[in-house]
Amino acid sequence: MYMYTYLFYAYASSFHSVSLHFIGGELYEHVIRKGHFTEYDAAVLMKDLVSALHELHQHDILHLDIKPENILFDSDAPDARIKITDFGLSKVSVGVVYFIVIYYVVMYYVII
Repeated sequence: MYMYTYLFYAYASSFHSVSLHFIGGELYEHVIRKGHFTEYDAAVLMKDLVSALHELHQHDILHLDIKPENILFDSDAPDARIKITDFGLSKVSVGVVYFIVIYYVVMYYVII
């Protein structure tokens, strides 16, 4: 579940990375193409998403923009793995904000 970065550029106020092209599309496109989404499919997706967020949080990185458009699939296959993209709003965590963001992100995607 690691994302491979081929090139990484650091400028004064921004970072840019060059990675793989994910042909599976966004979460919404994947669900439409699949035709239906079972509870098991949703559970697998949520496990991967929470696992990826946990890994980011272990490195004190807060994504701050988790939404279906920022969840991509690595292929068109039914068992394609997800990748989180668009780290434009991400921040390094400090103190209590870390716990608030984890709770908000997990609850937002579990309720819907």
